[in-house]
Amino acid sequence: PHAFTPQSLAVLSNAFAKADARHHGLFRHLCSVVVSMPGDELSEQHIAVIANALARNGLKWPRHKLAAPGAYQQLHAAFRHLSTAVLEHRKRDFSAQGVALVVNAYAKLDIQDRPLFIHMAKVAVTVGPRNFELKCNALHLATILNAFARAQIVDLKLFAHLSYVTLRLSHEEFEGQSVALLLNAFANARIRDHNLVARLCGVAMGLPHASFDSFAIASLFHSLAVLALPSSSLTDHLSASLLKARQSSFLARDFNAHALANLAWSLAVLQVEDRVVHRWVCEAALPLLSTMSPACLAQMHQFVLFHVIERPFTPPLPELGRLKRHASAIRKGFEAEEERRREEDRWRRRIGGGDASTGM
Repeated sequence: PHAFTPQSLAVLSNAFAKADARHHGLFRHLCSVVVSMPGDELSEQHIAVIANALARNGLKWPRHKLAAPGAYQQLHAAFRHLSTAVLEHRKRDFSAQGVALVVNAYAKLDIQDRPLFIHMAKVAVTVGPRNFELKCNALHLATILNAFARAQIVDLKLFAHLSYVTLRLSHEEFEGQSVALLLNAFANARIRDHNLVARLCGVAMGLPHASFDSFAIASLFHSLAVLALPSSSLTDHLSASLLKARQSSFLARDFNAHALANLAWSLAVLQVEDRVVHRWVCEAALPLLSTMSPACLAQMHQFVLFHVIERPFTPPLPELGRLKRHASAIRKGFEAEEERRREEDRWRRRIGGGDASTGM
């Protein structure tokens, strides 16, 4: 371990992460090297790069925490050491990208470190367009906000400030992905920022259809549905984006079970009456039903109920009949998800918790 410097450790871990090299032995060793590094020798840039690299390579580790508990514990030990380095030495000289990399790494691995997030929020509120503020772009803002939302730490001051900064970005600074991520963050935090939503909808409608991949389309639909803020002009634009590419086999493969279930549920909640889009969703869902989680099946259940109860199309969709043949499996998934939520509510009441996503 003593052969490494903070710089060489950051460069090496980042190189293997970018190459998607799943070498657990190497990364276990790198985690032990991180723990051995004195916190005062790790700069803000080193911490950001190392945390991002370990998160990119460590994303699949939680699935194997029972099979390889040693690797999983070393990963957490490395992140605890990085957090200690930030907090004990009051490191604040992060760039906007550095803040985004750090909080996104902890959120990706579901590592609950509230003191670190509180500290990083104080750094994040210094980003902005003025000369004395940290320079940022739309993707930095979206990544920071999504990380805080995923960690269930909703700092209202931070969200308000980054919303203010977002409103001052020029139209050319946005892409389909950044618009989707920004709106998704506020939806996950359950914050209705009407000015921001209106601006993002306007930006999205000005982007070409090719700007939206499957993630962006499903995410934007889902965010509008969660916030209960329908925008017929945006949903029409997104539907057109989907339909323009629906013949592409790449797009069909790109919609995984989670994205498609989100899209189906959102179409029902927003009551989008586009017959061709609904037919495409029914057709695309059939081969994915067996891979859907109970939560996804619960969303498909809502989609089917929308068609059965509301009857939005006359005559009914021919593809819906084939989807209904799987009604029993879809309903069981819905019931399993409802039971999971009830059990979660009972657990929260037992520990006197309530909603963990409180402001600071």
